[in-house]
Amino acid sequence: SVFGNQFHVLNLEYRFPIVWIERGYHTLPIYFRRLHGRVFVDYGGAFSGPIALDKLRLGVGAELMLELTYLYYFSAALQLGYARGVDSGGSNQV
Repeated sequence: SVFGNQFHVLNLEYRFPIVWIERGYHTLPIYFRRLHGRVFVDYGGAFSGPIALDKLRLGVGAELMLELTYLYYFSAALQLGYARGVDSGGSNQV
């Protein structure tokens, strides 16, 4: 973890459609709409005092998002992602 009185981050991401499902399952009150993908890169950090480039860290990841409607009126998005800290001390997160 990082700490400080300021936080700076540069985030680049690309989102793309994978498939338009647009169908339900039998008579269940659930309707699957779309499946999207996303890849991203984050570069940033937290620190106190002047900007310290040695405190900035790089992370990369990807995510899947399923849009759906349930009970005929409520929209939701289920997301599953993976991220990896590239610099020393970086970790994996799901």
